[in-house]
Amino acid sequence: MSTNVNSPTTVRATEAVLGGIILGLSSGMYMLVTGKVAGNSGAVKACVLSIAQKAGNDFSRYSNILFFVGLLLAGALTSFLTPWGFEPYPFIEDDWYTYIFGGMLVGSGTYFANGCTSGHGLSGISKLSLRSFLATPIFMFFAALTAMTRSLFSVGPIAPFVESPSPRSETIGFIVLALFVLFLPLLYMKSKDKMYEKAVLLYAGLWCGLTFGVGLAVGGMVRPSAVRGALSMKRFDFTLWILFTVGLITTFINYRIAENCFHIKQARSQKQGPYDKKLIGGSVLFGIGWGLTGVCPGPLLVGVFADFNSMATQRITGGPLLMLFFVFIGTSIARIMDKLCCKMNSATVGSNDQNVDVTTLAKLITEDNALVLDVRNADQRETDSNGVYVVFENTLSAPLDRSDPNNFTLPTKMLPEDKNKPIVIHCKGGTRARMAMNKVSALSGYTRLHCCGLSEMKELSVKSPETNIVCHENKLKTHNGTGIFLQFFDNIGGSSTFTYLIGDTETKECILIDPVLECMDRDLQKIQELGLTLVYGINTHCHADHITSTGKMKTKTTTMKSVISETSGAVADLKINDGDDIKWANGKRTLKCISTPGHTNGCMSYFDADIGSVFTGDTLMIDGCGRTDFQEGSSENLYNSVHNKLFTLPSSTIVYPGHDYKGRVRSTIGHEKKYNSRLTLPLNEYVELMKNLGLSYPKKIDVAVPANMICGV
Repeated sequence: MSTNVNSPTTVRATEAVLGGIILGLSSGMYMLVTGKVAGNSGAVKACVLSIAQKAGNDFSRYSNILFFVGLLLAGALTSFLTPWGFEPYPFIEDDWYTYIFGGMLVGSGTYFANGCTSGHGLSGISKLSLRSFLATPIFMFFAALTAMTRSLFSVGPIAPFVESPSPRSETIGFIVLALFVLFLPLLYMKSKDKMYEKAVLLYAGLWCGLTFGVGLAVGGMVRPSAVRGALSMKRFDFTLWILFTVGLITTFINYRIAENCFHIKQARSQKQGPYDKKLIGGSVLFGIGWGLTGVCPGPLLVGVFADFNSMATQRITGGPLLMLFFVFIGTSIARIMDKLCCKMNSATVGSNDQNVDVTTLAKLITEDNALVLDVRNADQRETDSNGVYVVFENTLSAPLDRSDPNNFTLPTKMLPEDKNKPIVIHCKGGTRARMAMNKVSALSGYTRLHCCGLSEMKELSVKSPETNIVCHENKLKTHNGTGIFLQFFDNIGGSSTFTYLIGDTETKECILIDPVLECMDRDLQKIQELGLTLVYGINTHCHADHITSTGKMKTKTTTMKSVISETSGAVADLKINDGDDIKWANGKRTLKCISTPGHTNGCMSYFDADIGSVFTGDTLMIDGCGRTDFQEGSSENLYNSVHNKLFTLPSSTIVYPGHDYKGRVRSTIGHEKKYNSRLTLPLNEYVELMKNLGLSYPKKIDVAVPANMICGV
C-alpha cells in the first residue's frame, strides 16, 4: 500500500504519544477488568473459530468478538472525528497482490505465532512472556527486511516532525472524555462482583476494542506509510516507535498494578514456552506480511470502515476489506493445517495403540494449555505393589466409571466448551485412558485427545518443570501392607458426601469419617466383607446437608464410638479438641485433630501422617471451600484455618474433602495452595466473594442439623 508521493509522511509526536497512552490504557483496563490480553489477532481468531464452530457458552470468546466489533466501530467514528489520522489506500487494481498475499501472510502468521504487535509486542512483553520477547524481535526484523527490500534499500531524508494544530488536541480530549463516560457503566458492573460477571466480560470487550481502535487512529498507526516508514530508511518515520514505546510503557505499568495491587495472576506469564517452530515460523510470516502491507490486524479493522468515508481517505477503494477477507482466509488455512498436524500427531503418539511421548506432552500443556484428567480412583485400588499412590499437581481427578460395560462415563462438568482444546487423559499405564477416549460418549467430538500413564507423567514432572506438573508419592497401604483405605460417595441420599474407611488388617480395626445415614447399609456391608471391626465413627462437623449415620450405627454394632469436636456442641461418645490424637489399631494408627473453624465454628480436619492425607470436611474443598453464611460460619476464620493450619502441611499431602459437586475425588495441599480460585485471593477479596455467593438455603438443614446435634438419632 504505497503512500501518495505528493503527501510525504510527517511525524506528529503529540498525537503519537496520546495514541500510545490510549492504547496502553485500553490494554491495561482489559487485563484489570477481565484478566484477558488485548490482542487484535486474538479477536480475528475468535471470529474465525465462531464461523467454524459455535461458541456456546464461551463468553471469553464472545468478549474477543466484541473487541473485534469495537475496533470496527472505532474506524467508523474516528474517520469522522479524526480524519487527519488516515490516508488514502491504493486502488485494488493497482495493488491487489499486496492486499491478497499480505492478508494471507498476516492471517496465517498471527495464528501460528498466537499474537501480533498488540498481543506479543504490547501485552506479551508486559506480561514478561519469554515467548513474546522472542517473537517480537523476529517479526520486527522480518518486517523491516521486507519493507527495505520493497524500497530497494533506498536511504532518504527523515520524515519531519510537525506540531499538531490545537483543534486536533481538543478533539482528542473530547474523545477521551467520551470514552471515560462509556467506561463508567463498566466500573459499576464490576463493583457488583458476580452479579454482572458475564456482562462485564462482554462490555469490556466492546469498550476496550473501541478504545484501542481510537488509540491506533489518533496515534497514526492506521497510516501504512508511517508504519513502513518506521521499518525502512527510504523516509524514516518515528511515528510507530513513539506510539509503540509509550503504549508499551503504559501497558507495562497497568499490568504491574494489576499484578501487585489487584493480585490478577494473568498479568504475569505463569507458564513460559514452548519456543517452537510454530512460534518462530508464525512470527516470520507475520513480519513479512506486516512489512509488505504496513498493516497488522488492529489498524486493518479500524481502516475497513474508514476506507468508505471519503472525508478520511479522499476515495473509496475496498482494499482494506479485501485484505481483511484474506486475513480470514489465511487464519482459516492455518487453522486447518494446524488441526491436520495435530491429528497426524495424535495418530502417531496419541492413538489407541500407544501413549503420548513426554516431549509432545510438554508442548500440549505449555503451548496449548491442555487439560490433564486423571481417570484413576483415589484410594488403595490405585496403589502399586508397595502400597504407593502417585498423585500430580496441575491435574484434575475425573474417575472413569466402568460399572455399565455399555456406557463408560466420567465427570463432564470440567470438560471445556472448545472441542479443539487438547485433553490429556492419564491412568496407571494408559489402558483406562484409551478406554475413556474410545467409550465415553461425552468425549466424542473432541479432536485432540491423548493418553498416557504414570511413567510419562513422572518423567514429565522431572524433565519439564515449566508444565507445573509436580509428582507426589503417598503410601496409602501402610505398615507392610496391612493398611486399608477406601473412598465412598453418597449417590443415594443426594448430598455428594465422601465417606472414608481406614482399616488395619492386622488388628482388624477400622474407622469411618463422615458416614451418611442413607449409605449406612453399604458401609456396614463393606466392613463385614473385609472382616473388620468398626471402632470410631468420626464427623468433621455438624452437617447441614445430610444426617450422620453414627447414631444408628451404634445400634448395629457395640464396638463403635462416635466422635465430633467439643466446640460443635453436638452429642458424641468422644469429644475432641485441637491437637488431640485419635489412636486406634492398638495405638499404631493415629489421626491428628486440627481445629479448622469457618464453615461452622466446630469444624475439625483430621491428618493421617502415615498415609500423607488430610480429611478436610467442608473447610477445604477442591478449588473451593465450604459456605460460611450459617451455623456461626465466618469467612475470616475459614481463610485463617486454611492458610495457618492446612496450608502448613506438606505440599504432598493428599486432600480428601467432604464433598465435590463436579465429580473430582482428591487434590493435594500443593495444588490448592497454587490454584484454589477462592483461597488464593487476598483476605479482603475472599471475604467479599463469600459474602456475595448468593447460595440457596440448604434443603435439609432444618432436619439435618437438629438430628446431627444428637448424633443423628
